[in-house]
Amino acid sequence: MTKSRIKINYKVVILLTLCCIFFIFLGSEIYFNKFVIELDYSRIYVKANLSNLNQDIHVTKLLSKFSCSKKPIKLLVVVISNVMYFQRRDTIRKTWGKRLDLHTTNDFRTFFAVAKTTDETTQEKLENEIATYGDVIQGDFYEDYYKLPRKTELVFEWAYKHCEFDYLLKADDDVYVNLMILFQFLDHPDTPKTKLYAGRQHVKTNVFREGKLKVTFEEYGTKNYPDFCSGGSAILSRDVVGSIIPYFQKNPFRLEDVYTGMLMMNAGVVSRHVPSVRMFEKNCDYQNTTLAHHSEIHTKKRSCLLKLFYSMLAQNVESAFIRTHYINVMDDRGK
Repeated sequence: MTKSRIKINYKVVILLTLCCIFFIFLGSEIYFNKFVIELDYSRIYVKANLSNLNQDIHVTKLLSKFSCSKKPIKLLVVVISNVMYFQRRDTIRKTWGKRLDLHTTNDFRTFFAVAKTTDETTQEKLENEIATYGDVIQGDFYEDYYKLPRKTELVFEWAYKHCEFDYLLKADDDVYVNLMILFQFLDHPDTPKTKLYAGRQHVKTNVFREGKLKVTFEEYGTKNYPDFCSGGSAILSRDVVGSIIPYFQKNPFRLEDVYTGMLMMNAGVVSRHVPSVRMFEKNCDYQNTTLAHHSEIHTKKRSCLLKLFYSMLAQNVESAFIRTHYINVMDDRGK
């Protein structure tokens, strides 16, 4: 009896093996994606806590309780600032933001949000600033880049519980804002009066796994963030501010603008893109149609903010808004 020989086609075996590995990997990948999506879903969406809206308590680290104005105002401006950036706040007061004592209408008011410092000299200087201008709100925590979500939360809470306003502009202290253009945007018939969350919109933004904005898979597993607006300049209607407060999280996502987008998802608010909000520019060139201008290099400099502001004045000397809010009070600004 002769032994039968089985001829093995090694190419077929290898191909079948690779197919098995592929399908096993595909199944694992699908399961992994399903797992992280479910994990991120539970992290993003939280149950509303309506007690957060209690006017008598602060649910954030907000220390300030004063009112922004004796009468309702149309636009409340709150600038996010580091406690050490005295010159930036001073420049904004002397340019587009305007000092509180120079207002003759109820169009807008500008305030600044800061945290605490361990440096006694800086703290004393801050206390003098607060006493002089009365436009600084403060949180009960120390300055840190990754605590910006906490600072944003206290801005929303202070605004909603201590101010009467129609719209809120939340801006960074290295952003130039043309309030004339902003008011034109707010008054435009296509701009919604409620459910407004607008700015430089980011859609399906990739999650960075390296660098300053690095986020680990444990923090956020999927590859895209929820839609959000750049934190440098975002516009919200009052109802939106109130609607997101119940969704403040015990451990907020550490990237402030993304976290705000998560709050909006909970409240069912859709972001709106405003092309005239210019973020991440490489120059300090004034454009008369720009609502907000930010350059990572130039607008951190006092000279750039001054250039943008005075260029705006020069090109709009006949504007009733500009004359009322800026030109007619220029002499007082030098005091």
